[in-house]
Amino acid sequence: MQCPAFHGWIEGALSQRDLLQMSPLGWEGPVWLWSGPEAEAPPCPTDVPDLVFEGHAGLQARGDCGTCACTQPECKLPSGVGITQTDCSGTFIEVLPPLDWDGSCLPIPSVKKATGVDFWGSSRSECLPVLPTPEKSSSISWDIFARACARPAAPASISCSTEIERCSPEGGFQLCVFSEVEATHCPSAYPEMHRFYRGIVDGTSCSPCHCAAPERSDCGVFVALSSDSACHERILGTTVGHDDGACQMIPSPRDFRGIVAEVRSSEPGQCTPLGGELIGDVVPAEPTTFCCR
Repeated sequence: MQCPAFHGWIEGALSQRDLLQMSPLGWEGPVWLWSGPEAEAPPCPTDVPDLVFEGHAGLQARGDCGTCACTQPECKLPSGVGITQTDCSGTFIEVLPPLDWDGSCLPIPSVKKATGVDFWGSSRSECLPVLPTPEKSSSISWDIFARACARPAAPASISCSTEIERCSPEGGFQLCVFSEVEATHCPSAYPEMHRFYRGIVDGTSCSPCHCAAPERSDCGVFVALSSDSACHERILGTTVGHDDGACQMIPSPRDFRGIVAEVRSSEPGQCTPLGGELIGDVVPAEPTTFCCR
C-alpha cells in the first residue's frame, strides 16, 4: 500500500483554522513517532523511510567527585628570638636564623649587655590540598528514546481525507506534527504533547579542595642563647610551644653570641580535607516538541 505525501496529510487532517494557528509556531510534519525503551526501537517503516528525528526524554544524570586529601603538618622551629637590653616591654634586637635552620648551634652577631630574651613560639607547616580539584566522574542515561520517520516530500495537491485512515501508524507509532521550539500548546487536531531532547548541557563540577588546620598542635621546642659562638656556655633557655612563647629576664647583663634549638615534642595534629563536592546540574538541551493524535 502506498501512502500519500505528508503535505496532503496536513491538508486532510487539519482545518484551515488549525493551519493558521500552527504556522506561527513553525510546525512540521506529520511524521510517525515511536517512543519507548531504546533497545526496543523499531526502524523506520517502509512507507515512511526517512529518519527525521532521534532524541530522548527522562534524563537520569549521576555524578561523583574524588576524595580531597591534604598534606600533613610538621612542627617547625621558631623563626627567631628578640633580645632586649632593657626589659620585656622595651626594644628588641631580632635574631633571625635562616629558613632552613635545623636547630644546630648558630653563631649570631654579638649582642652585648643583654638583659632578657623574648622567645618566640614554634610553628607548623601549612595544610595544603594534594590536588586543587578532585576528578569528576559522571554517567548519563535516558528513560525514553524517540524516533520520528517521514515519507519523502511530494506535491501537496493529493487529497488525504480517506488515505489518512488507511495509512494510520502501526507498530507503536503515532501520527504527530513537531516543532523545534518548546511549544506551550498543541493544535486541536494533535492534542497529545511530547517533548524530547537531542543533547544535554553538563553544568556540574567539583568544588575546590581546601584544608582545615588542626585544632591543636603540640610542637615543643627548647631554645637557648649562649655566650659563645660554639653554644657551649648556655646562659638562658626555655621550651616554647606552638604560637606560645615567653619573655625571660636574666639577673645581670650578659653577651650573646650563639643560639641553639631542639625539638622536644612533635605532635602537630591532623589536617582535615574539605571540599570536593559535586555542584551544578545536568539539563536536557535542544528540545523538540511533538503533538500527536
